[in-house]
This record gives sequence, structure tokens and C-alpha cells, in this order.
Amino acid sequence: MFKVGFSKTVEKYYSSLRDRKLVRDIDKCISQIENNPFSGRNIKKLKGEYREYYRITTDGYRIIYRIEKDSMIISVVSWDQGATSTSNTLTKQKITPFWGSR
Repeated sequence: MFKVGFSKTVEKYYSSLRDRKLVRDIDKCISQIENNPFSGRNIKKLKGEYREYYRITTDGYRIIYRIEKDSMIISVVSWDQGATSTSNTLTKQKITPFWGSR
């Protein structure tokens, strides 16, 4: 099983969410990628310069993550709502561990 860490920006946004349905949907996605981050419903490996990243979608949101295979950690680096291009929202950020407190 993998552990999930959020970037500081994602952690701040996640903590500020008040829509309970959205939080539940995001939590389901996080649980899904903790168990199998490589494939599954709504999971896609990105291409081109972002080929080291994956994305999962839920309720109009796209969660972008990277898998640290040697440490079994998944780093959620970005998410957005209905963006047209991953390159507009994906920025490499320092990852802050954020597991166990959802």
C-alpha cells in the first residue's frame, strides 16, 4: 500500500473545502490511488514532458500525482477544476506529507 502526500498548495486547498460531497469524492480517489495508483477507474498516465505523472478525475476535478516507486509514496502535486490543459496547472512543488488526517 502506498502513502499519499500533498503539496503545500494542495494541502491548504483540501483543508479549506466545505463541500462534504466533494471531500468524500476526493477521499475515495485518494483511497483508490493508495491501493493501486497505476490503473483503475478514471486513472490515466500523462504523456510528453509530464510522463512521470498520473491523473485521476472525480466530480469535475483532476488530481495530478507522481509515484515515488522506491519509497512507495504518492505525491499529489496539483488539482484543478475543469482545466483545459495540464500544463497550465501542473507545477512541481515541494511535497509535504499529509497522510492519516483526512
